[in-house]
Amino acid sequence: MESNNTVIKGRLFFFSWRFFGSLILPFLLVHPKFRKRLFSTPKPPPGKIWIHGASLGEHQAIAGLETIMGQDNWRTYSSFRTPIPRAWPAPMDLPYFFRKWLKESRPAMLILMESEWWPGWLHHVHKQGIPIVCCNAKAGKTHDRYKSFGLWKWA
Repeated sequence: MESNNTVIKGRLFFFSWRFFGSLILPFLLVHPKFRKRLFSTPKPPPGKIWIHGASLGEHQAIAGLETIMGQDNWRTYSSFRTPIPRAWPAPMDLPYFFRKWLKESRPAMLILMESEWWPGWLHHVHKQGIPIVCCNAKAGKTHDRYKSFGLWKWA
């Protein structure tokens, strides 16, 4: 059972995430690449496994996973500079945008490569009851911080 302190920290964290996301939204709408990501992020076929890695190096590790899992999944990346072959741009982790994208995409599972832990993604994916798996990650400061906020539970 989570302590009251963890619950309070988690709620404050998400309030801050929503607040600052709302503050920066007008600036993101002016930038063409951000605006395109907000309104034109592809919606993959529902029911598949969603694998997210930020960069080309993480997607090389994903290729190794696909030899075991098969290629019946969809991959996303978060880099604005380097498009990744066979991957789509990831949805922005901003209030009001990700929830809608998730409801339309409905993945069967989310696999995060390394330390690609997006707070809004974790919150909404968990809330939808979608399993989350983290591959090739090291427990460190980020892990401890997320754990203290009640955002990540290790099995």
